[in-house]
Amino acid sequence: MKNIKTLFFFCFVLFFLCSCATSLKVAVQRPAELDLDGANSICVMPFSFKNNFFDFFGHPSGETISDYLTEKLQDRLLASNYFKVINPNRIGPSMQQESKAPCDVYITGSVYNFYDRIHPFKKKYKVKDKDGKEKERIKIEYERDIYFTVGYKVINSQTQEIIFSSQKNFDLNSYRYDEKWELPSVFSMAQNEMDSLIKDILNKLEPYTITRRIPLLKDKSDNPQMEYADSLAKEGDITLALAEFLEVYESTDSFEAGYNASRILEAQGNFAEAEKIMLALYQKTGNKKALQALNEIRYEMQCANKLQKQIAKKQQKDILMEK
Repeated sequence: MKNIKTLFFFCFVLFFLCSCATSLKVAVQRPAELDLDGANSICVMPFSFKNNFFDFFGHPSGETISDYLTEKLQDRLLASNYFKVINPNRIGPSMQQESKAPCDVYITGSVYNFYDRIHPFKKKYKVKDKDGKEKERIKIEYERDIYFTVGYKVINSQTQEIIFSSQKNFDLNSYRYDEKWELPSVFSMAQNEMDSLIKDILNKLEPYTITRRIPLLKDKSDNPQMEYADSLAKEGDITLALAEFLEVYESTDSFEAGYNASRILEAQGNFAEAEKIMLALYQKTGNKKALQALNEIRYEMQCANKLQKQIAKKQQKDILMEK
């Protein structure tokens, strides 16, 4: 009986996978979220740590977080090689002595409102004595709570204009443990959140890559050419798949064939042709799927145009700097 259930489960999974529509996995480069006007150099000023008012004890863990943000952000900028990364030691003197700063933009930030507390909690449980009678016992468990705020600014070095500023609060709790020494450190609790914040900051400063899944429609007409085109798309041969879908679309006016051809063109970055086909499909059928796809194609087109402008500005500035 158990073997029959297992066989049935695997048959169901196989049927589900086979019946799923094909989708195209595409790596897409997004433009930086901020307009830095072609900036080609950047500096990360050391993030500071600020104690709370009347808090005289200091928090080494808070300073560790601020140091981590500075070092990790600088390392990631150096690794991407999109900007020329300037040593922060050059910023202070140059601001006072020179008319022009040694970088186009710089980042400054701080960690503040820091709170780190370990809370004891009473937990009741029952045990049986030698006579088998239940007795209530109490044990203490411990939980660590941390709270802090990270604020940062992106500043135009030439004008001192604040291009962007943001702050984010972090409120983190550990699991409960029997002993205090078992509790995680403040940094281990905060590290993933700090990595996520660094990623968000980088996405604002420079182009970044995401992975998209572009869905294709399953054919309902049992057309063997559509099945063949779909199998090509599943195998990753989207150029041949596109030719097959276009041929079916031109000969039969199939909505699914036109839709799939348009989405493959979108995946290839040919947004003008993708938009042309999808717009025709929507005008002809009023299908909501066509409208949604059309909006996605236009959004991708806008992102691509914005990215091209950012890169062109930066290249133009690079040429001027070389002169």
